[in-house]
Amino acid sequence: MPMFVDLTDRELETLAIDCLNDIKETMNSFINQEINNGVAMDETETVTFHK
Repeated sequence: MPMFVDLTDRELETLAIDCLNDIKETMNSFINQEINNGVAMDETETVTFHK
């Protein structure tokens, strides 16, 4: 049976910000990994290939 917790606006805002920051960190990590693997553009729009 699900449990529901009443959150204040401030608590909900903090939770949302934490979730978005986690998503941002995950995406940045993935993008950096793709750049390091030579399959994605970096901020200078160059592609590096590693053999």
